Amino acid sequence: MVKVKKNNKGIFFNSLFIYILLDILLILFTIRFAYLYNFFDPIITPVRVSTESFSYNLGTFLSALNNINSIERKNASLEDSIYKYKSLEFQLNLYKNENIALKKQLGYIPSKNKSTYIYSQIMYFNNTFGYTYINTGVSQGVQVGDPVIFKNYLVGTISKTYNNYSKVRLISNINTNIPVIVNKNNAILSGSLSSGLVLEDITQLDNVHIGDIVLTSGLNGTLPKNLIIGYINGINGPSSSLFKVVSVDSAININNLNSVFVLKYG
Repeated sequence: MVKVKKNNKGIFFNSLFIYILLDILLILFTIRFAYLYNFFDPIITPVRVSTESFSYNLGTFLSALNNINSIERKNASLEDSIYKYKSLEFQLNLYKNENIALKKQLGYIPSKNKSTYIYSQIMYFNNTFGYTYINTGVSQGVQVGDPVIFKNYLVGTISKTYNNYSKVRLISNINTNIPVIVNKNNAILSGSLSSGLVLEDITQLDNVHIGDIVLTSGLNGTLPKNLIIGYINGINGPSSSLFKVVSVDSAININNLNSVFVLKYG
């Protein structure tokens, strides 16, 4: 961008004024003393030509400055338009990703009754204590106790809501107590900092095996049936004990998720 300081503009206009004044004085002088015209003509003519040339060049220069200012304003307007279009493109990409995710989600869980899915992006993970935050809250219809899912897998439940975000208790949280069913046996799934996921209330007589799938039973009424929790990966405990020690692997790696759905069902 070309900028002309006020001092430079003052020099141009002062010089122009001097040239014009000199030209006028010389013309008046020659009119008053016409007999000296032939003597001063060689002096007047270069000055007049120089003044006219200077005036023309100065006018051209000022016109160019105006054109530059006009171009600069147009560039600023174009940059503003580009920014607006980029913002619009960003929003459209968000909607596109949400639409793709929703189509995949509906492909895994058939819509039953009046179930709806609230698309949410994961904001922050804390696997040490078993919780995460998502970018939807009360203003989007999220409530405490709502299940948070990915496809047909249970990620956790809403434990606290705010206006535009929520805290999610992951299934690995030590406070997790989810009624589940495995190979027709009812049990309670709990989280553990040291052992991951464990099944409680599995007796020595219950017929469970490594690799069996663990699903939500829906008995507590807060979670729908048949959401996938994971798979049994270990069965321990002495035979003399009444209950088996059953460990479970989560069916999904929550660390790899960028988005989830809050399930509203009824």
